[in-house]
Amino acid sequence: MRTTIEATSEEPSTSLSRVLHAASLLVISAEPAVVFDSLVQVCAPLVCDAAAATISELDGGMHAARWSALAADDRLQPESLVTDFSAPASGDHAGYHGIISLRFRCQEEAAPLIAQLFVQRAMANVERARFAASAARHKATADHLELNRSSNREIGIAVGILMVKQKITDEQAFDLLSRVSQRSNRSLRLIALEVARTGVIALPQGLATIEPGSRRRRRRRVSVPAPGLR
Repeated sequence: MRTTIEATSEEPSTSLSRVLHAASLLVISAEPAVVFDSLVQVCAPLVCDAAAATISELDGGMHAARWSALAADDRLQPESLVTDFSAPASGDHAGYHGIISLRFRCQEEAAPLIAQLFVQRAMANVERARFAASAARHKATADHLELNRSSNREIGIAVGILMVKQKITDEQAFDLLSRVSQRSNRSLRLIALEVARTGVIALPQGLATIEPGSRRRRRRRVSVPAPGLR
């Protein structure tokens, strides 16, 4: 995708405060194309006369952005500063590389520093967003594991209570919890919490404590005479 935005012919300022202000306008995103597009369209007009960036991601995506305040018949030859950069893949995000070009009507001594600052700030914003996304995923995973561990503990307590009060096996107790959960359309964890808190289980209408035929038959003991004995 290629975008072009024409700006006013206001003379750019390369003062430190202007450059830092421009860098502060960079968006923060895990997508490098978004960040470098912001650099070209929003930040570059504050410090130079033209800018262009091309971002290629290792998964095959490509993005190009361009901005210029230079007139087509401008007789002054602008100074162009080209900087390339790359970042490796991290976590679930693909790596990327690209080229950014800043152009000035007059040669600026601070131009290399401006380009370096912009590129480093843009890459830092991408990394910051990716780190935040990764941290959020890890926290969600940790919360899920903690919830599962808590649920398993509560279900185990409920199973133990039902085994003692209903005189049933652990398999039968868990099966009862599951059937109550399905019949009442409530989570197994909530049913277990109620059993752990009250010591009893509320059976929906028509639900038996133990399904017919679920009790195990006791094996009959048969005496077998020892060899040689009649």
